[in-house]
Amino acid sequence: MKTNATKPNTLFWVIGILGLIWNAMGVDQYINQAYQTERFKMMHSEEQLEIIFNLPTWVTAAFTISVFSSVLAC
Repeated sequence: MKTNATKPNTLFWVIGILGLIWNAMGVDQYINQAYQTERFKMMHSEEQLEIIFNLPTWVTAAFTISVFSSVLAC
């Protein structure tokens, strides 16, 4: 019996790796925001930080789910 094993072409892997890197940056952004790191605070003004730290819980939950599920998908 002959099996037909087809491998994904190179473009598939390039796009997948680029997607993983892009989504890993989203995870990094989430971790910085969740732990309120100094690096995160230096990137934003006081007014922006006030808005970010007072976001509703559901917005943060949606952000969390989206970034971690996209990394797993890649």
